[in-house]
Amino acid sequence: MKFFLKKDTGYFFFSNENFYYKIPISLNSFWNLYKEHENIKKVKIDEFYKDFLEESKYYYFFKKIKKYSKLSIKQNNNFINFYQKNFFKKKKKLKKQKIVNSKFFSNIKIILKKEQRIINVLKKKFKKYLFLETHCHGDLYFENILKDKNKIILIDWNNYQKKGSIYFDVINYLVFSKKLYKGSWYDTWKKNNKLLKKKYPKIYVNSYVLWKVSQDLDTQKINHRLIKKLKNIIKNFITHL
Repeated sequence: MKFFLKKDTGYFFFSNENFYYKIPISLNSFWNLYKEHENIKKVKIDEFYKDFLEESKYYYFFKKIKKYSKLSIKQNNNFINFYQKNFFKKKKKLKKQKIVNSKFFSNIKIILKKEQRIINVLKKKFKKYLFLETHCHGDLYFENILKDKNKIILIDWNNYQKKGSIYFDVINYLVFSKKLYKGSWYDTWKKNNKLLKKKYPKIYVNSYVLWKVSQDLDTQKINHRLIKKLKNIIKNFITHL
């Protein structure tokens, strides 16, 4: 039996030969576990993502998850290429949405309600841009991509959403890659901005920051420190537009 604590996410884990047991140790992590449980119900009827679901079971205060194997860096990269190509094959009826009308932009406006100047700058910069609004995993990076024999498994579904974009998933994968990530997603985004824009359209690379701030608001414990941190990210971000 093995035990470990992940302070950054607020979960205590223990495992045996075949399963992990994921136990929330804070109100925020309990809420995220509940949200993941509800999201998995939606994933089960998602024509694309249902094929990647883990084998797990929810109890009142914890989750039991089958143990899976990690992928090599090469296998991870191959999967990302497959992920993009096959998503567009299965998701044929896709629509574009104005960034300023998106759910993540609305979230940003909530924390900036006393910063009208910044809201106006963001609206001006993004008002003419559309993005491909799709379902997405919401937390796609190498530790959440596993395998069961020859089948790829995605774990941690509490950020799954119907009004995100697959482009945010693949950009997130790069930002949090072992090669690039250095402890801060925003600093990694800034340092590797040119590289990201070589691989993906500029509008998605830029709007990823707004989407990611919105994700942090939805999944982390809301307090003065978090709000201040996210506001500073946005203030710095607009100087790079």
